[in-house]
Amino acid sequence: MPKPILRIYAFSDAILKQKSDSVAGSMDRDAAEFTIRGVTAATTDDFEAASTAFGNMDTDEMWIGNVTDATQAKDELAGSLKSQVRTIRNMAEIKWGTKSGKYRKYGFDGMDELTDNDLVRLGRRVIKVATEQQADLATEGFTAATLTALTLVVNQFDESVDDKTDAEKSRDIAQQARVEAGNELYTLLDKYCSIGKTIWFEDPAKFNDYVIYPSGAEEEAPANPPV
Repeated sequence: MPKPILRIYAFSDAILKQKSDSVAGSMDRDAAEFTIRGVTAATTDDFEAASTAFGNMDTDEMWIGNVTDATQAKDELAGSLKSQVRTIRNMAEIKWGTKSGKYRKYGFDGMDELTDNDLVRLGRRVIKVATEQQADLATEGFTAATLTALTLVVNQFDESVDDKTDAEKSRDIAQQARVEAGNELYTLLDKYCSIGKTIWFEDPAKFNDYVIYPSGAEEEAPANPPV
């Protein structure tokens, strides 16, 4: 499994965008000096475009929201599924008692501690066993509608588990894409700031326009700061 890509800059994505825009503005101002170093107006335009594209990327907050919504929908369906299974469990318990083989075929024990995938399997097992016992359970109120409702919620819950997994995967992919884009933008920022600081080494005011880390501690910057 490939290792996740880490950020190479020690501040938030928002600050990276802000710094890039600021430096691009300084480069426009200092176009004559940068041209001598082979940095043309087109080069600066490309840098600005990269910053704009990065700023337009969806933030992690949006992807977290998608995961949260998918998780909430899954949990609501899990609750509905457990409620229906409890009703059928009560029917079977009253009909045969908890020690009987007909009751134990369902495997009700530990339902509240099951993983999502195990809960799906329980739901499908209850459908199968209850279908076999439908005539016997009719005296406890089990009907074809009971079976239909259970089948529907099991299928919906099964899909919701997949939806949550897909939302998490999409977030991971988007995160990596944003890190890659951020690293590429930072690499350009670092390059142009290095040129700018060299050009204006004797001019403190303009030199400071190209300082990325005010403390000057670039080498001490953590590799993967918070978003």
